[in-house]
Amino acid sequence: MGDARRLRRALDALLHNATQYCPQGGDLTISLTNDESSATLRITDTGAGITEKDLPRIFERFYRGEPVDERGQPIDVRGTGQGLFAVKTIVEAHGGTVAADSQVGAGTTLTIRLPLARHSDTGQDDHTPTAH
Repeated sequence: MGDARRLRRALDALLHNATQYCPQGGDLTISLTNDESSATLRITDTGAGITEKDLPRIFERFYRGEPVDERGQPIDVRGTGQGLFAVKTIVEAHGGTVAADSQVGAGTTLTIRLPLARHSDTGQDDHTPTAH
């Protein structure tokens, strides 16, 4: 069970970042899978990637790295450094995790993993997992 408005805000922030940092003509892939206990959302772009220096800090409030294009040239992007912090806060409030994997020049994958509600959590007798 989750707050749909807040989860939508987190998804919007991830998609905004992915489209902002992915070059024109680049690829953006979104996948949603689940297993018995969790749902996993992955957003992968073919943008410039995130440097090793910046990667551990991208979920910090107000942190803004030094974005570069696929050739390593600085790019001008707007933002306050709060988007990924908000994503982390929302996901963790729902009992989930968020992680980033990136390679400079190859792109970035952001992964959200959220626990699934069980019917027993919603007052039903069945123990089959279900996403809400």
